This record gives sequence, structure tokens and C-alpha cells, in this order.
Amino acid sequence: MAEGSVRLNGAAFLYDYTNQQFINVVGISNFLENAGGSQILGAELELWARVTERLTLQAAVGVLETEYTELSLANTQTIADQEDRVDLSGNELISAPKLNVSFSADYDVLITEYGYLSVNANANFQDDQWFSAYNDQFGYENIRQEAYWLYNGRLSWYSNDGNYSVSVWGKNLLDEEYDSYAINLQAGFGFDYYLPGQPRTYGAEVQFKF
Repeated sequence: MAEGSVRLNGAAFLYDYTNQQFINVVGISNFLENAGGSQILGAELELWARVTERLTLQAAVGVLETEYTELSLANTQTIADQEDRVDLSGNELISAPKLNVSFSADYDVLITEYGYLSVNANANFQDDQWFSAYNDQFGYENIRQEAYWLYNGRLSWYSNDGNYSVSVWGKNLLDEEYDSYAINLQAGFGFDYYLPGQPRTYGAEVQFKF
């Protein structure tokens, strides 16, 4: 697209589920559960702008409002009593941050008759999220991830004929510590298990088209 071009996309959505299935982890056991009702209300907005011939900017934001409108699960404090259930209606859905934001900038630092060298810098934000349908109840208050940012970069050479490209990249450049998932194992082992997210990593890529 030409210099000065701007594109804006937006969407809004509402999902209303009945008998939504998910895996509920209690102690060392996994249970396939049905949420009698759940709802997701959200909106997304994306902006793309060709600021100059060499500079392109992108930004996106998404917002979510989620809840289980009908959910009954085992009381983890009396797990041996299968008849003891707790009402979790109103809790947020699993892995559903209320806000996510991303920014990206591409700049062609060198343009030649053979190809061009481009640098990309991007950042991504994830809001607080729960990893259990219990949210902060019944000993699950730590089974969550607080909001965090990740910063990434890439330097690439592209041939003008599109036959090859060479890139070096880095992800999570500030080595942010975060968890991609967590499980409450207090009942079985006396601790919570956390699956760490990807640390700072570097790499290189070479692509050819025939």
C-alpha cells in the first residue's frame, strides 16, 4: 500500500455456551466437567498504518468479559464427599485475560537493488488471568498469572525476487518471568505446580522458495 495508507478493523462478539466442557484438576486427578452455562463478551480493534515508504506500524487491542453463568464443582475442602458441591457462578473463565494489547513496528533500514534489510520490534501485553474455574476460592488464589509484557525483535534480509530471506530474532528480550499454566496439587503433593513461559530465546532462520 502507498505511503500514508491506514487500515482500521474492528469486531465485537458474544458467545453464549451451554454445557461447555473443560478439564478440572483437583489434587492429582483430572475431571471432565460441564459448565451448565458460560458467556464471553468481547471486542477487538486493529490498526495498520504505512507511515512512510519504510515505516509500518501496527497496533491491536482486545477486551474480554467472561463468566460462568452456571457452574457447580466439587468442594475441594471435602473432596471425599462427592455430593458436596460449590456454586461458582459468576467466576471468570480459564485463561481469559480481560485485556490484551500488541504493538509492532517494521522499518526498512537498507534498500538495495538486490533486496532490503528490515527490522521489526514488537510488544505484547496480557492482563491478569485465572488457570482454574475456582478462581480465588477454595485454595486456588495462587493459580493465576498477573499481567505482563513481552518484547521481541527481528532483523531480516529479503531478496527482491522473493526467493530467499535470512533472519535473526530474539523473543522475550527482557527475560520476563511468567507462567503459561498452573495447577493446584496441594491435596496430593502439598504444593502448586507452575508451567513457566518461554524465557529469553534467540534464533536464526533461512528460507528459500523454489
